[in-house]
Amino acid sequence: MAHADAKDFGGWIVFEKTALWKQPSQIERWLGTVQKRQHQRFSHRLNGQVDSGHLMGRQVTVLNISVGGASFEISGSEELEPHLTLRVAAHRLRGEIVWRDASGRVGMRFLPNQLSDADLRRLIPNQQSPQSQT
Repeated sequence: MAHADAKDFGGWIVFEKTALWKQPSQIERWLGTVQKRQHQRFSHRLNGQVDSGHLMGRQVTVLNISVGGASFEISGSEELEPHLTLRVAAHRLRGEIVWRDASGRVGMRFLPNQLSDADLRRLIPNQQSPQSQT
C-alpha cells in the first residue's frame, strides 16, 4: 500500500514512490503541469497574530510574504481551521491554508485584493531580493 507524504487541502495525492522512480518521463510531464508562482515572495521575518475559529490572537512568526500569500511558524498549527486571518502591522489578511507541516510551518493563500504591491513595500521597507519563483 502506498503512503502519502503530504496533504494538500484540495485533496489527497498518493503515489507509490518506487513506481515513479522507474518512470522519469512521467515525473517530467507532471512537473511541467505544476503551476508556477504568480507573485514574488520576500523572505522577511515579521511578528504577527492569527485568528482562526476559536483561536484568537495566536502569535506567529511570518517567514516570507507576497501579495498572494505568506508562510509562518506557529505552535499548535493543527488547531488552525482552513480559513484564517493573519494580522501583520495594520493589515488583516484573510485567506486559507494551502499547506502545513509537522514542524509548525503553515502556508496560506490570501483572498483577492488583501494586500497591494504598495502595501507590501510599506510592510517590507528594504525589500530584499525575492526568493526563487519556482
